[in-house]
Amino acid sequence: MYIIDDQIVAEIKFAQPLVGSVGSPTLDITLQGTGPGSGRKSASCSVASSPNGDRDLLRCAYTVQAGDTGDGVAVEANAFYGGILGNYTNPPTPAQEVGPGGSAVQATVDGVRLAIAGVTVTVTDTNNDSQTNGARAGDEIDVTLTFEGDDQPSYPTGVDLQLVLDGGERTMTHVQDADATTMKFTYKVVDGDNAEAFRLRMSGADRLRDANGNAGFRSGEDINEKFADGQVRRVDTQGPRITGIGIQGVPRNGRWTEGDTGGIKFVVDFDEDLAGPEGVTLGVLVGGATNPVAASTGPCTLSPDRLTRLECLLVVQDGWEDTDGVSTPANPLAFVGDGLTDVPGNVALNVVAAKQFADHKIDAVDPVVTQVRVTVPAARAGENVVATVTFSEPVEVTGSPELTLTLTPPGGQPPSDRMLEFVRVSGRALEFRYTLVGDDVGGVEGARKAVTLGTLATDTIQDVYGNDAERVLPETDINDLVVLAEPSRKDTSFKGVQWTFLVNPPDSGRYGVGEPIQIGVLFGEAVSVSNAAETKLAITIGGVEKDADLGDPDGTAALKVFRYTPVAGDDGAVRATAIRLPVGGSIKDGGAVHGFENSDSPAPPLQKREQIPVSLSGSATVDTVAPTIESVTFLSSPGPSALGTDNQLYYGVGDEIRIQLTMSEDVEVDPNTTPPLSIAVDEFPTGGTAPTAGYEGLVGRRNLIFSYTVGAGHVDTNGIGLDAIATLMADWVKDLAGNRADFVLEPVSSFLHRVNGNLTGDQDATPITETPEQPQAVVNPVGNPRVLSSPSSSVYYRARDSLTIAIDMNPPVFFTTRPQLTLDLDVGGGTVSAEQNLGEPARQLTFTYHIQEGDQDLDRIEARLAGEFTLEDGRRV
Repeated sequence: MYIIDDQIVAEIKFAQPLVGSVGSPTLDITLQGTGPGSGRKSASCSVASSPNGDRDLLRCAYTVQAGDTGDGVAVEANAFYGGILGNYTNPPTPAQEVGPGGSAVQATVDGVRLAIAGVTVTVTDTNNDSQTNGARAGDEIDVTLTFEGDDQPSYPTGVDLQLVLDGGERTMTHVQDADATTMKFTYKVVDGDNAEAFRLRMSGADRLRDANGNAGFRSGEDINEKFADGQVRRVDTQGPRITGIGIQGVPRNGRWTEGDTGGIKFVVDFDEDLAGPEGVTLGVLVGGATNPVAASTGPCTLSPDRLTRLECLLVVQDGWEDTDGVSTPANPLAFVGDGLTDVPGNVALNVVAAKQFADHKIDAVDPVVTQVRVTVPAARAGENVVATVTFSEPVEVTGSPELTLTLTPPGGQPPSDRMLEFVRVSGRALEFRYTLVGDDVGGVEGARKAVTLGTLATDTIQDVYGNDAERVLPETDINDLVVLAEPSRKDTSFKGVQWTFLVNPPDSGRYGVGEPIQIGVLFGEAVSVSNAAETKLAITIGGVEKDADLGDPDGTAALKVFRYTPVAGDDGAVRATAIRLPVGGSIKDGGAVHGFENSDSPAPPLQKREQIPVSLSGSATVDTVAPTIESVTFLSSPGPSALGTDNQLYYGVGDEIRIQLTMSEDVEVDPNTTPPLSIAVDEFPTGGTAPTAGYEGLVGRRNLIFSYTVGAGHVDTNGIGLDAIATLMADWVKDLAGNRADFVLEPVSSFLHRVNGNLTGDQDATPITETPEQPQAVVNPVGNPRVLSSPSSSVYYRARDSLTIAIDMNPPVFFTTRPQLTLDLDVGGGTVSAEQNLGEPARQLTFTYHIQEGDQDLDRIEARLAGEFTLEDGRRV
């Protein structure tokens, strides 16, 4: 048997001594057989002496090389070449003409070193049960090397197999081999051992010998390429750690309430995939720093979109209020035993700092009626009984609340029920009116009719956060209606327009496409409108004239509501200028005696009028431009070790690529919808689902974050591309005016973001979170308010007076929402907007509020300024 580095020597004896040779005579020695290492091999030759001293031998030697194989060695005829042999009597002879071939020698040649056919791994726990999800502390890892063919390696001293982990190498122990073609090693895992997929390294491999004595492994042999499919290579001795806690979705109108479906969804992110969970809850503090109440979510569940995330729902309870924002205490998870583990079974670490969520406040307190005031006028037809119902906090009304008024004559006469008309809501107060008619004011002069209120019935009265109001009215003292003398009972005047206002002011200050603008015109008494279909309210949007329709003339109601629905192209501030009466049209009081008529000769006391001037209280704008994608940014980088065969960095299987779509303006996201972003990848498994990036969240009001996890078999050597957002999610993102986002996306790709799902990922992805604002020096640009107006009387402002307030801003600020001033009166009040162009520096804000009937505050006015703005250097205040 010849092995690597052995010499095969062939001696050729000649009949006569050889004087020498010219050139380099060579002999081809044939390694017989059909293997890849068989065939002719070149042996170098030189003249040598035979035992009798004659120089009649030609000795040729060939050194066996790695890869040579043969089941016999032979020299064929005329196998010499490359030299000239000579003696004393004959002329020199070329080598290729010398001698016949020799007979074969039955000696085999083995020039093949050891090769590994496969590496198998088994993991068993302390109960000797097989583990398939990874090795934990105390588990035993067994590695078996199987060699190719009939190789029977020996295990000499100095050969070690190293387990390569994240924190270094661990030497495995060689154990009794199962058979002659395998080697088995074992290692017991200890705390601190970790690796997503361990590797192997063999030291002293050159000491290994195969059965014939060849040393070491074949050239290019890589033990880590020989793992069989599905081998358990994960080593994990540490439980999953919390990397962050957040809240998904946004509260309606800025507060979470008892009526929010599903509750507040907390998400708890970990640094690895989770298993379970069972009986896991999240502790939450409600009530703020001064009066915190410990609460708990329901059982947490594993997120269907991300195996590293728990979702925990907190159901808001009636009576909860938190004006600072809910918070989670330090180490907030609660679970027993193995209730929350990673996939290998390590128990999760419940360690994280306390966190407050300032944008997630709670208001589950129902508004209640705190005061009812009824103003009973002189008993004259056309006069108004005004009832003001004041709640404990500002409220909003849907529909038309009904409040019953009962007039009870003296002497046991039957009472008469009348319906008070709802005319407006202003802050905390609802105002109702009833216009007296002839039957109400009739009777004996001086008779007193008792006035009482019935129940308050309504579709919906809610606070601004959606809590339903309690409608129990407190006991109220109401003056009687005193019957006047006959001549004084008649209606003698038309009270005209008292107030023009936005019935449905948008929270954002902007109306979008298809969102009706409703403008209420409140007359001083009940009126009727003839030819209502042709009666219009002239408005302007950005200076362009439009007509608002009187949708429902509503009989003789004092409040008339006009509507205009914005269309694409409408843009700018909303103004109201006048009510236009068609030819022959009229607006008359309840008795059809007084009012305006658009005719050449209106019957007295009607007045001729084509237009009735009005002035809109409050302001809003129309925005019909859809938000678009402004830019696309890749927020991730591939790990440092996932190199492809082209020596380029790749995202490997399990790595995340985070993608940011920046919108052209601030947007709001439907928290109940999570559309995917389509990812263009050249290759993915046949029959598999096309790759997508899932929605992660909204950062900085404009940035939509998506995350794509590289799957097994996903390959793109040119860099992934982005195709589009699912079109069926058209209502998912809107701007503050409610315009649906236009998700036209030009194809995007990046050569820096190559993926190869056949490589093991080693990326340490950093969660994308909104950068917290850094502490700044306190800057308050709001100066002291100044009253620029004067009351019409020497003491009090009265109905229809204008109250004008100016506020200096130093330094100047840029508003991102329209500034508003809310007047909190004891009774009544409301919110007005400043005439301030967004995007321009404001040095002074001016607000004008028109005093309404029923407003009352006898000591002083309190006001609240609202609006988001930044200083000139960009700081938000």
